[in-house]
Formats: sequence, C-alpha cells, structure tokens
Amino acid sequence: MDAREASLEARKYFEETRDTQPLSFDVEDAKLEDDTWIIRCSFYRNPLEARRTTYVVKISDKDKKILNVAQLPSK
Repeated sequence: MDAREASLEARKYFEETRDTQPLSFDVEDAKLEDDTWIIRCSFYRNPLEARRTTYVVKISDKDKKILNVAQLPSK
C-alpha cells in the first residue's frame, strides 16, 4: 500500500461510518512508521460548520485494517 491508497482507506472509513461524503476532505500528512500508515486529514462534517475537524487515522500497511481513529482538538 502506498500513501495514496492509505489516504483513500481513511476517506472510505469516514464515508462508511458517517454514512455521508466528508466535505472538502484533505489529507494534511501521510507517513509510514514501522508497518502503520499515519494519515492526518481534515474536513467539514456538515455544510454549516465554520471549522474543519481534524483526525489522525492509523492503518495497518499489511492488511489495510483501521487500527485507530482520533479526533484532534480544534485550533
């Protein structure tokens, strides 16, 4: 899996768990540490939100399994 694939897995996770398309989904950082992709992404959860919500998603490089999802504090 490369950074693009890992980023798509992160987006897919939010689409499936929120049952919606995240608005303006941006990948801010994607890096591989050991056998885990760490994807930092942000998006608007709904059209009325004024601020983006940022998450860190950890994904196994071997089996594409989501290991952890954490929302970062708002700035």
